[in-house]
Amino acid sequence: MLTRWLFVLQGLLLLPQMVLLAYASPQQTVQTPILYSQYHQRQWNTVDGMPQVSALSMVQDADGYLWVATEGGLARFDGYRFTVFDGQSSPLFLNPLLRTLYHSSDGTLWVGSSSRLIQRKGDEFQEFFHQQQSIGSVEAIAEFDGMLYVGGDSLHQITLPEHQATAITHESGPITAMLTTPERLWVAHTDSLAYIEQGVYHHYPVSDLLPQQQLLHLAWHDGRLLIGTSKGLYQLAATGRISPYLVNGEPITEPVQMLYQDRHQVLWLAITQQLWQIQRGQLLEQISQLENTTRPWFVAAFEDRVGDLWLGSRTHGLQRLRYDGSRNYGVTAGLKEPYIWALLASDSGLLVGGNSGLYHWDGQVFSRMDLEDLLPNPVVYTLMQDAEHNLWLGTRRGMVTVEPQGQLLRQYPSLDHLQINGMLQAANGDVWVATFAGLFRWDGKQLHDETSTLGIQSPRIRMIFIDRQQRLWIATAEGLYRYSEGRTENFADDALLSSTYVSYVGQLDDDRIVIGTFQTGIAVEAAEGWHWLSAAQLPAPSVLFIGQQQQQLYVSSFNGVYQLSLDSLLPGNEVQARVLIDDFGLESNVDGVRCCNGAGNNKGVLRGQQLFLPSLNGLVVLEVQADAEGVKLPLPRVEGIDIEGQWFSQPPAKLPLGSRNLRIQYTAPWFYRNSALRFRYRLQGYDSSWTEVIERREAFYTNLPAGRYHFEVQTRLSDSNQWSESARLSLEVPAFWYEQWWARLLTGLLLLSLVWLIYRYRLRTLEHARLELRRKVAERTAELNRANEQLAAANQRLQQVSVTDALTGLHNRRYLNEVIDHLLARSVRKQEGFYCLLVDIDNFKLLNDQLGHAAGDDILVAMGQLLSQQVRSSDHLVRWGGEEFLIVLDLTDPVHDFMQRLMQAIADHSWPHQAELPAAISCSVGVFFHPPEGFQWNWSSSLILADKAMFIVKQHGKSGWLQLEPNPKAPAELAALVVKLTPEQLLQSGWFDCQGSTDTLARIQPGLSSNTIES
Repeated sequence: MLTRWLFVLQGLLLLPQMVLLAYASPQQTVQTPILYSQYHQRQWNTVDGMPQVSALSMVQDADGYLWVATEGGLARFDGYRFTVFDGQSSPLFLNPLLRTLYHSSDGTLWVGSSSRLIQRKGDEFQEFFHQQQSIGSVEAIAEFDGMLYVGGDSLHQITLPEHQATAITHESGPITAMLTTPERLWVAHTDSLAYIEQGVYHHYPVSDLLPQQQLLHLAWHDGRLLIGTSKGLYQLAATGRISPYLVNGEPITEPVQMLYQDRHQVLWLAITQQLWQIQRGQLLEQISQLENTTRPWFVAAFEDRVGDLWLGSRTHGLQRLRYDGSRNYGVTAGLKEPYIWALLASDSGLLVGGNSGLYHWDGQVFSRMDLEDLLPNPVVYTLMQDAEHNLWLGTRRGMVTVEPQGQLLRQYPSLDHLQINGMLQAANGDVWVATFAGLFRWDGKQLHDETSTLGIQSPRIRMIFIDRQQRLWIATAEGLYRYSEGRTENFADDALLSSTYVSYVGQLDDDRIVIGTFQTGIAVEAAEGWHWLSAAQLPAPSVLFIGQQQQQLYVSSFNGVYQLSLDSLLPGNEVQARVLIDDFGLESNVDGVRCCNGAGNNKGVLRGQQLFLPSLNGLVVLEVQADAEGVKLPLPRVEGIDIEGQWFSQPPAKLPLGSRNLRIQYTAPWFYRNSALRFRYRLQGYDSSWTEVIERREAFYTNLPAGRYHFEVQTRLSDSNQWSESARLSLEVPAFWYEQWWARLLTGLLLLSLVWLIYRYRLRTLEHARLELRRKVAERTAELNRANEQLAAANQRLQQVSVTDALTGLHNRRYLNEVIDHLLARSVRKQEGFYCLLVDIDNFKLLNDQLGHAAGDDILVAMGQLLSQQVRSSDHLVRWGGEEFLIVLDLTDPVHDFMQRLMQAIADHSWPHQAELPAAISCSVGVFFHPPEGFQWNWSSSLILADKAMFIVKQHGKSGWLQLEPNPKAPAELAALVVKLTPEQLLQSGWFDCQGSTDTLARIQPGLSSNTIES
């Protein structure tokens, strides 16, 4: 088997024309129809918000929304949510079954139902009448020659935009379908065919040609009219002859349930629980199952503005088919396992290395090359073909060389334990080998370890590259190196390039070197040094492969593939990047292929218009010109305002009086990677800056002052820095009567009058004041004395407030700052120390997050009261900050008994919100005895040591207390070391005796010194 495959390899070497099989030309790619199985498929149903599982008709309006008619009502879809219009929204949707939708050129949405024609004007749905009579059942709507035609029980012509209706008389049965061609509007009746040309209705009898058949659907395909009936599919030739339409030479005899030609001239035909793709009479693909579970029942098709095809089913909701030029070939194409690591454009075509060995890719399927007996490890991680056409295979554990004739040329036992990340042949014939254990060189006879010789500090070599100047570039986990003419350079002048994890090195067409990294972006050679594109400027931080095609770069990463303009690499230019494959976020596995995989050499091949990339799901092939027209940016839409609980889709310019609380709802119709949309909004006249949001699509404003405002919202994709145009909404918040200009003027006049009256009154009282001056002086003096007394009392209260915590009523830090000097002086004077206790409530953030800050405040108040009950009047209790409390305990005896009482009191206490607490209230307490002197000690060191003791309790299970007491082993400079060392280092130093709660000491036992005192 090995000889046979290598013989094939040698034969392919002699037939270079076979390479064309692996790399189809751009013209062939464009002309080849896209099969159903090659589309990226995504479904929506009732789980996603559809009112009912059926999707009978679809249309897109001018704002980009997709409207879907279902048996449970009408739905508007923006890619994020379905907005449902049913009997609760309007009585027009209460009973009738919806049949068809149409969006006319004048911007009107038309809804045909089993009993009436409905039109949407602005935000309201209205029934359309002709001569004050209902039109009745509507099955088809079409626009032709500037007129709207509505068919069902009757046929009507409606002028646009006046909406004046005229009935068209005919003698045929009800209308089932209509189709517009450049010259005619074709009309299918249940029993006959007709067309309208130059405003004249022409009957086209077919009852004799199609006996006992109902005409159901029409389509124009391959230059002829196709007619879908209850008994098959027929074609109308230019001669007027009707004959069965043959697919692969056979007629269709089953009822036609859907008939649609897309923009690629592909006919989509739905028959009984099957969907066929047809082009010029040839069956391209037949779909009999959806998701390998159930049969399809498609009844409607529609193409949106970006070319995505939407299929409506009676049983599977809404399905979108999207083609972005990317295809995935995995197990179904011949891979034994889907993991692929290496690609090589060799003389024999595209070689693919993966978890299950080496494969040859012919453009459609993989052929496995049986090399298991030759490989040191089955996982082929990198590939190289040398000047003699020998094939070098690097694996997860070792490397071998195979001759074109199929014989094993060489093994390298010294590398059998190493992952081979890259292999390159220099101009002198030497082969360089990159591994995770260093850089090696094969000189044709012997393998040399060149890691230390070249001065490479990191042995983890991720990739190697030889440029057109024959310089060797070495990408490592700790920076980039360049080796040329016996000299190695590590780019020490660029701090980032000399230290970051480099994952890719390449050379542009203009000879500039481009560098890719794992997390820090892309660097490119500039006139002086290197120019960096940071990870924040790019769609993804990692780089696995970069390929250039003219003025565009194609970059693969762990998050997908994006296109980067060459101009983006110039300093000062805006970075222009566009995601082609998104493999990150909620929609990464449901809306496209998965890509990419591996880092090192052979992680991509760009040939012609096709980019080949390895992935965890097989080979990814991306047609880089498939999206040559570019991608339109999403445009935001303001959907309406909720004003004090009342919804307005089109709010009045002037809001109702008293409307000061608003909820503005916005969105952006976008059906691919909708979760990647980002928004920002502002209310001009109120907001000074933009508010950026990710998921939320609502803006809230409360207590708005009166005035004129302009709300605007913009959107962008998460991988883009370019914001869209703004969607705007102007509104006016009316003023109350007392906020009107005339009310303010009147108020001013009243104030002036009051001032004048006061002045007159003052003049009159001056005379009396002169007579009573002495009495008033005495009274004022008395008042001044009283005021001074009140001021002194107020100052005393202010002093008390300044040292009191507003929430708990306990002393605060300022209080301690005022009394600590007195406490320390008394301690020295009496040669008596005191205890410093730091108490921290466990899991307080979780409590706040789940119950809210109000509940957290209640717990803090209760904790303050509990602690107050435990301390004496000579002690000092302080709220230290957040959920922390500090107790200065005037106690010279061991603190053990006090702590036991305290911990028990906390455990037994009945806390507020007891039933709702996520966990029982507990505390972690750090204790330190502050000595009167010694160890060059100070109060700050005591606080730090108490805090670190508390931290140790936190790190070892919480709910306990710990005292660290210096023992004779403690160095003289302990006060300084306490600041520098971590809690665990202090615990393991042996300088402290530990005392604490039993559980805490048990948990920290591995870190305790031999002097530990267990409580």
